[in-house]
Formats: sequence, structure tokens, C-alpha cells
Amino acid sequence: MKTPDVSYPSRTDRPSPFFCAFVIVSILLSFMVKVQAQRASARSIALKQQIASAEEKHASEAKVGALWLQLANEYQVHLDLPSAEQAFTHAIPLLRSPDSHRDLADALDGLGSVYLSTGRVPESRTLLRKSLLLYRELHDRSHEAHLHEALAIGFLLDRHYRDAEQEASETLSELHEQQSADIAEREAALLTRSYARVYQGRCRGALEDTQQAQILVSAGLEANSLEAATFWASRSFALWRCGVHDGAEEAVLKALEIVNSHTDLPRPLLLSYRLSVLKQYLEYLKDTRRKPEAARVEADIRQIQEEMPPVCSSCTVHAAALSMAMLP
Repeated sequence: MKTPDVSYPSRTDRPSPFFCAFVIVSILLSFMVKVQAQRASARSIALKQQIASAEEKHASEAKVGALWLQLANEYQVHLDLPSAEQAFTHAIPLLRSPDSHRDLADALDGLGSVYLSTGRVPESRTLLRKSLLLYRELHDRSHEAHLHEALAIGFLLDRHYRDAEQEASETLSELHEQQSADIAEREAALLTRSYARVYQGRCRGALEDTQQAQILVSAGLEANSLEAATFWASRSFALWRCGVHDGAEEAVLKALEIVNSHTDLPRPLLLSYRLSVLKQYLEYLKDTRRKPEAARVEADIRQIQEEMPPVCSSCTVHAAALSMAMLP
């Protein structure tokens, strides 16, 4: 993830609430990565100083709004969602002029992403749709594809599986027409659509989606990447829920192996990924009536939960929780 250029805010510099692979979560984890959130970056301090100076000099609303947008993006880079929400909220009313429509679209997207990350799905959908309309007016199809995927995630969280499938298909269509080389975005849409199809009982299509995602992962992503881990967790879920147990356990264990290798992640984030995969594995073991193994996994889960940071009172879904596993 590159550091945003101070002179121009960009959505692509802000981590999506469904970063890693954008698939649905089973357990809504409720903590933030406070280690990063509490560490104010030098850039955020500089941006706040620029905002104060611009306001003191009575700079245009568009200029002040653009600075607030950059600050919001910076907070989101550091996973400080409460501060990001406040900054996006400051930015949006200042970006109403026609010349600021791109920044306004970015800010609406950003705030919608924060809402989605914190469990406010209907409010998120309203903002994401407004952002989509603006990007459509701007003929920015890459952002349109991203927003269709964001809407698909929201529909999955609301268990509107047909709508989720449709939005994920829109993402894939947009990416295909653009001949996009964004492998992660295509993988995300395929896995999202796979989940939606599984829940509609359309297993053949769901398994085909995971097979296509596997081709993308094998060809364009590192075998040890978090995107690959998410693929294996998603593949395991599709196989298991479609009654194809051959390969389901191996896939979820592969996901766990990859996640465990990412010791470079902040500890709370690593625990979040581990917990997501282990909870999926536990449900699989219970479903296949393997009580001794299930008991061991439950013990591992309890140990992770004991190590978790204190519950964040301002959020219900952490970004990492939107990456792997399933709805009950």
C-alpha cells in the first residue's frame, strides 16, 4: 500500500474495509487495531496543521474539503476508523461544487466504507450508491467496479444473496470490459459471488467461481499472500457447504497455514485472521461430527480470544473480520 500524495487524495490509497479478499464474515469481530489507531502519523499531524492554516486564511471550501479528505484517508490507512469517519463527515459538505465532484465521490465512498466496516450496512449502501452515481457521471469505470463490489459485500451482510450475486457480477462485467489487470479485485468479486451462490443453493456456479479465482491466484498472486489465504478459506467453505468434503479440510488448513506465517502483521490483526479461519474450521468439524478435533480447535479459539485487545465500543466489524469465513 503506497503512501498517499499530500497534493491529491485517492481512494486507492485507502484500505478497503474488505481488504485482502472482500469476502463475507461469519463472526462479527468487535475490536480495532488500537496499536496503529493510537499512533498518530506525522502526516496526519501535518494535514491538521494545513487545515487550520487554510481555515484561518479563509481558503475556498473545495480546498479545505480536499484537505479533510486527505486526512480521512490517512486515518483509514492507520485503521483509525472513528477519526476517519469524523474527517470524512467534515469533508463531504465542503465538496459540493461541480469542480469537486471527484473528491466528493471519494469521500462518499470512504465514509460508506467506514459504515460498512462498522456494521451500519443500510447507511453504507446509501453513501456507496451516491458515490457510484458520481463516478458514473465522471466515466470512471474502475471506481464503478469497486463500488459494485462494495455493494455486494453489504448485500451479503444483509443476507440479500440474489442482490449480492448481481452486484458481484456487475463488478466482473465492468472489469472484463475494461480488460482490467487487477487480479485482487477480480478474485474478490468471484469469491463474493461464490458465497452468494452457495447461500442460494447454486453450488455448481459457486464452485466454478472458486475455480476461476484459483486460476487468478495461481497466475498472479504470491502463494503465501493473504489473498491466497482468503481463496483457500472460501474454497473450503464452498466445497463443504456443497457437500463435497474431499479437499474441504485441506483447503481451510492451507488458509490457516498461510495466515500463521504472516507474523509481520500487527498482533491484533494476525489474531483476527486466525480467529476467522479457526471459527470456520470449527463449524466444519462440528458438521462432520469430529468432536475431539473440534474440542482442540475450541481451545485454540478461547486462547486467541483471551489475547484479544479490549472490545472497541465504537465498532462492530473490524476490517479484517470482513476477509474470511462465513455467515452462520
